Order: sequence, then structure tokens, then C-alpha cells
Amino acid sequence: MAKNTRDKFQALGYVLAGLAGSLLAARLVLGPRMLQTRQFLGFPVIGFVAALVYASVQLRGLGTVTIMLLLLYLSQVVQNPPIRPSSAVNAAVFAVPVGLALVGSSLLFKVLRRVPIGRFIIMGIILALGYGTMVALFLVFMRQRLATFLVLDQAIIGLKLGACLGLCFELVELVARLFRDRVNETPGS
Repeated sequence: MAKNTRDKFQALGYVLAGLAGSLLAARLVLGPRMLQTRQFLGFPVIGFVAALVYASVQLRGLGTVTIMLLLLYLSQVVQNPPIRPSSAVNAAVFAVPVGLALVGSSLLFKVLRRVPIGRFIIMGIILALGYGTMVALFLVFMRQRLATFLVLDQAIIGLKLGACLGLCFELVELVARLFRDRVNETPGS
């Protein structure tokens, strides 16, 4: 199979994994009534964007990551109407730390490619730091007292989301590796 075709299938796998991981995280965070809460929509949106960031880093390098981070920012603006300057600032406060956490964890996944399983823990920890930083920045911008329980609560959400996403991305890479090995073993290839 040509590398271009293989990359397209792998990118599709990452998108499906991002959506599956985000839905799993939504279930862990929101519980059985996840479809009945307003917060639910944020999970598949961040899962989709996380998958695009991850696929960009793994398959294309850092060149297209900026576009994916802009998509993360715009998705946050759209999810929090009405659109006005304060919602644009709030979207940036979310997109910058969470987006950088996604890029950082994706880069670490790439560096640690030889480690076949367990990297999802790293993605969970880095997203926990991103989500915790995001809440701390919100509190600072709103001139509120830094409430540790709010920071930790969001950090735990980031940990669950990152671990679920990372696990699903690892599964895609495992399947892709098994498929490549099978194709390479086929006589005449």
C-alpha cells in the first residue's frame, strides 16, 4: 500500500480514535446522564480537534499544527455564544494551554514511538496540566481567588480525557503497526 494511502487511513483512524476517546472520557466524567448535559458537546469537539492535532504531528510535522490550534480556538468561540470580545478572550484562555498540551503530548508520543503501550499516561498527565493551567488563567483574568479545588477538578477532567485519547491513539498505532508487519511478511511485496 502506498504511503499516502496508508497515511490517509491512519489519519481517519486517529479521528475515529479521538471521537471514541472523547466519548469514553465524557462517560467517565459526566456519568450515565452524559447526553443530558450541556458539557457533553465539548468532549467530541475537543476529541476531534485533538485527533487532528495528533495526526498533524505524527504524519505531517508541526507545519499544519497552527491551523489545528486555530480550529480549536474557533470551536471554543462558536461553543460559547454570543460572540463578543470577552468570549474571544475566554476562547483563547482555553485554546492556548489546552492546545499546547495537545501539541506537547503529541510530540512526546512521536519521540517515544518505540514504547508500544503506556504512553497514554503521559498524554493524560500533560492534558491535566493544560486543563489545570486553563482554569488558573480563567481565575486570574476574572480577578478571582485561586481556588485549588477548581484547578484540581479540571486537571482530573484533563487527565481522564488525555488518558482516553492517548489510549485510543495507541490502539490505532498498534493496529497500523500490525497491518504494516503483515503486509511486509506477504511474499512478493
